[in-house]
Amino acid sequence: MPAPAMLAALDCVGDAFRMSSVTATGSEPLNRAFAALQAGDLAATEGLCNEFLARPDQTTSLHFDALHLLAAAQFRAGRPADALANYDAALAIKPQAADVLNNRAVALKALGRFDEAIASYDSALGARPDFLEAIVNRGNALLQMKRYEEALASYDHALAIRPGNATILNNRGSVLNALGRFDEAIANYDKALTIRPDFVEALNNRGISLTSLCRFEEALANCEQSLAARPGNPQALGTQALSYQELGLLEDALASYEKAIATDPQNAELRCRRARALNALGRSADALTDYDAAVTNRPDHAASYNERGLVLTEVRLLPEALTSFRKAQELQPDFVAAHRNELKLHLLTGDFRRAWWKEDQQRKWEKAPASPRNSKEPQWDGLQLVSQKTILLHGGQSHADIIQFCRYIPRLAARGARVIVDVAPPLRELLGSMPGVAQIMSGDDDGVAFDLHCPFGSLPRAFATTLDKFNQLVAESQANGVK
Repeated sequence: MPAPAMLAALDCVGDAFRMSSVTATGSEPLNRAFAALQAGDLAATEGLCNEFLARPDQTTSLHFDALHLLAAAQFRAGRPADALANYDAALAIKPQAADVLNNRAVALKALGRFDEAIASYDSALGARPDFLEAIVNRGNALLQMKRYEEALASYDHALAIRPGNATILNNRGSVLNALGRFDEAIANYDKALTIRPDFVEALNNRGISLTSLCRFEEALANCEQSLAARPGNPQALGTQALSYQELGLLEDALASYEKAIATDPQNAELRCRRARALNALGRSADALTDYDAAVTNRPDHAASYNERGLVLTEVRLLPEALTSFRKAQELQPDFVAAHRNELKLHLLTGDFRRAWWKEDQQRKWEKAPASPRNSKEPQWDGLQLVSQKTILLHGGQSHADIIQFCRYIPRLAARGARVIVDVAPPLRELLGSMPGVAQIMSGDDDGVAFDLHCPFGSLPRAFATTLDKFNQLVAESQANGVK
């Protein structure tokens, strides 16, 4: 299946600026400043605006225009904080200026202040309800905030004003893709492409939706169309590589990854996906080189560290693998796969004490219930006496783990415990034949009383199991007729 991180490549329309109010000022210095902005001479724009603002004989209206123009130049120069200060100064003169409120929101979004940006877009729309750019920009911000349903409503509002806008249709498709509504997303991209057949961003996004539906041959054809319109674009090359990879055409995938990474060498996702292909071809050293580049380019990418740890485990660089798994967990504490991989590593090295502790910790990240059936009875940790007590063993782990750890049931019974078991229906008959099981619970047994409970996955820790002890347990199980 395609990597979920592909969704990060979705392209949206850029946030729109409105500077029309500046052109009609009748001020020669400001007209020259605006011309400099249009020519891309940001330093000249800023200099002319500051010179104008220093004059004592300016009108309030022209002062407003100069602040607005100065802020636009500062934003385009990569200084959104400076731009924001001047937008605020302009709004102190004209609080209901919709263009400035929109541009202010764009600056706030660039600063990562999304909630304030949404408020500024709302103010712009309060001043001008049919302000298309503000509606679309608001949708873009909501999409980036993962408030997908609200973003969809913004794009629907925009399309009601301008039904045939290809860019808005593309953005609406991006929201639908993020919601997992891939067929609807493709329909929106198709509409956009009917209007603009060479719309590369829509083609690239359409390819991503196709891979999400595992329609890899269609995705490849889509990539060819995108690459014909814009040769060498890394988004299309990345989707092409992924499609080849999922079809098992690994050498073709590597060729596409080479081109994509040559165009976008800092892209951690491309590096990770190429590393998977390299590892599948047995080129683990090359795969590790790519993973190292991925974590260097994007040190906060937990998935890169986790996958790197798996390859390090395969080549038996186990301390390095442990470090990589733990880094993934540090970056994303609820990363269940990274916790699970660390657990497996401890089992591989025979460090059962840490493995069983990790098993318990993993239940926390998997958000497994602390106790079964909303009970208040304590979990057995191996310290409480179980003689003459009823203990409930319950699932939550995989069926394989439950089958493995049910070997402890005879030991609990030997300690004098009455053992009842709560597992999924497919396992009930199997565990019902286990020596020491007093009762198998069904879905209607909510009223069954017990003194202690324990998840199957926590039994090894409760019994302080080591490798020698586990081998002994297996021998006992075989003697009891348990395979």
